[in-house]
Amino acid sequence: MHLVIPAIRGLMTAAVDLATPDRPRGNSDLIPGRRTAINRSRRRRILAMATILAVLGAMALAVNLTAPKGPTPGQSTAERFVVDVLGERFVISVIDAETIRLAHEDLEGLNRSFPSGDLAYGDGGFNTLWSWHLRPETVRMVQFAIEVCDGSPSQIEQNLTYWVETVGFYCPWNGRIVKALDP
Repeated sequence: MHLVIPAIRGLMTAAVDLATPDRPRGNSDLIPGRRTAINRSRRRRILAMATILAVLGAMALAVNLTAPKGPTPGQSTAERFVVDVLGERFVISVIDAETIRLAHEDLEGLNRSFPSGDLAYGDGGFNTLWSWHLRPETVRMVQFAIEVCDGSPSQIEQNLTYWVETVGFYCPWNGRIVKALDP
């Protein structure tokens, strides 16, 4: 939508420029008595085009303003899961629909993926055992990742500033979904 309004504005400006009489545009414009008829006809067509564009733009804006603000395609409501990393546990909140599906599959033993996502300070309102959390919009279930992001929840807690500000994300290779929490 943010591209529609400037595009309509640009077309309307071009239409006004075309409708403004400036100089003859060809031999037919030089025929006495015909120049006025051509300009009137051109102005009518341009005005009609500008009106149609303005109405379409207003309709597009109205649709955008009244559209539901729920999850976007590929997203769903948040689901929370308990992740076990060699006996240490933490909680993730997931909003991506495909990631939710893969997390449930991991819980059922149907895949060998593990969570990965951007780290942030604070418990996020769900990872209450720790002073960090994975940002829900970044959490994905992956099957491999670089070693620098692998570790245990307690390692992150002990070196929180390093993990959040330098590494930036967490991908425990031994992380397994062990429980789905009620939404």
